[in-house]
Amino acid sequence: MAPLTTTPACAAAPVAVTMTQVCNKVLRALQLNDDLTHGHGAAAMVKFALQRAFPSPLVCDKVLRALQLNDDPMLDYGAAVMVKFASPLNAAAALTPSQYGGYLRAGEFEVLLENSRFGLSGPLRMAESGKRCVQRATVVGPPPALTKFEFDIQLSRTDVPEKGECWLIDTVTRHSV
Repeated sequence: MAPLTTTPACAAAPVAVTMTQVCNKVLRALQLNDDLTHGHGAAAMVKFALQRAFPSPLVCDKVLRALQLNDDPMLDYGAAVMVKFASPLNAAAALTPSQYGGYLRAGEFEVLLENSRFGLSGPLRMAESGKRCVQRATVVGPPPALTKFEFDIQLSRTDVPEKGECWLIDTVTRHSV
């Protein structure tokens, strides 16, 4: 892999839509994602992300948000979103949502499901090729401890049949804080 450099996410590759359009689409989809739509808003956002040049930080945010609310609107929905955004290099791509959800619940990644908040932290580190990047995320565990955990999310621009190139997650690595 080429050395990583700090670059704004928008410089990673040409984007078919403006950042404002992407953000508006994301916000609209989140507003629609309530009990009346049975998750239609989130599903529309995943479909939109895979059809467009969805910026890598928004992919990270979407997956972390879905995992945080893993069982809303249905069991292991967050795990299903992660599996959908898993690149062919990611072992999660070969799992069902229930298998991936079980994996998360059984190990050191459980905090991704049981957390009080999360945020993307630090600059996006982009490879010179513009095809790979690493985004750091901070996840705060549940009360009363509120322990902080750091994760590196490595993504790559992957060619998805009938969708074109989009950002998918290669690995999620947990670090000690």
